[in-house]
Amino acid sequence: MNTQNKKQAFDALCADVLAMAATRGPLCQPRKLRKTLKTMRGVADDVDYREALVLINCMGRMSPVRTRKHLVRLRDDLTALGDAARFERLARLIRDYLHPVSLTQHGYNATFGQMDGDHIYRSMGKALAPLQALNRPFYIYAGALLGHVRDGALIAHDDDLDCAIMLGECAPDAVAPLWRQIKVQLAELDLLTEASRTSGEAVFKMKTDLGVVVDLFPSWTYQGRLSVYPYALEEIDPAHVLPLRSFGHDPLMNPADPEAFLAHCYGPDWRIPDPYFSLNWKQKYKMFHRLLSVPYALDPRDGDPRD
Repeated sequence: MNTQNKKQAFDALCADVLAMAATRGPLCQPRKLRKTLKTMRGVADDVDYREALVLINCMGRMSPVRTRKHLVRLRDDLTALGDAARFERLARLIRDYLHPVSLTQHGYNATFGQMDGDHIYRSMGKALAPLQALNRPFYIYAGALLGHVRDGALIAHDDDLDCAIMLGECAPDAVAPLWRQIKVQLAELDLLTEASRTSGEAVFKMKTDLGVVVDLFPSWTYQGRLSVYPYALEEIDPAHVLPLRSFGHDPLMNPADPEAFLAHCYGPDWRIPDPYFSLNWKQKYKMFHRLLSVPYALDPRDGDPRD
C-alpha cells in the first residue's frame, strides 16, 4: 500500500472510530484495530494519530496508564497549537463513552463523583483506625487533602484515598528500613491488600469496606525539615504539618496548615482543578533513591497474622 492509500486508510479508520465513540457503539477487536493503526503512524499527523490511539485504547479499556500519558501529551500539544477546544471535545467524548467509569491514574474505574463522600470518609476512618496501634500519627494527604481543602469534598475524578504516616525524627539512611518495618506491622494487622503485600513499591495499599483503596506514604522530619514521599525531601517547614489538627471525621487528621502544605506539594496553582495532573516520576525516583533502595515485597510469611 502506497503512502497516499495509507493516508486514506488512516483517515477512514479515524472517521469510523470517532463515529463509534460518538454513538457509544462497541468497538470490535480493539487490539487488532490498534495494531492496524500503528502500521499507519508514519503517514499520519502525530496529533491525529495520538487522538485515534487514545480513543481506541479507551473504547477497548486497554493500557490505561500509557493512555493517560498520551492524553496528557495530547492536551499539551493541542494547547501549544492554540486548539485547546479540540482537546476538550475529545475529553468530553471519552467521558461520555466510558461513563459510569473514567480513565484514572489507576485504570478504568468508578470515581468519587459517583459515590457518597461521607460514606467514603467513614470507610477511610474505619480502615485507618487500626493504625493507632502503631503509635505513629497519620494525616490525610495528596488528592484526599487537596479535594477536602479546595472543594470541601473528594475530587470527583479521583478513585483512591491518600494518607501519610509520620515516622518521627529520622536520619536519611534510617527511613527505608523503618518504613519496611511499618509494612510488616501492617501485614501483621492484616491491613494490606493482597497485591500490596507482595509489591515492591514504597506506597502501601490498605483495604476498605467500600472497596476503595487507601494509599499510605511515609513522612518524617530531619534536622528541622519535613519530608513526605513523593512530593518533598527535607523541604517543608514542619509547622505546616505539625501539630496535626482535627479533620472532622475521626480518626482522620489534617496538617496544621493545609494550604501552605498543598502549595508546596502542587505549586501556586493548586486551587485550579487538573484532571490530568501527573508527577515527573523519573525525577522523584532519583530524589528518593534512598527510600526506594529497600525491597518492600514481603515474603509470604512476613507479617502473616496467622503465624
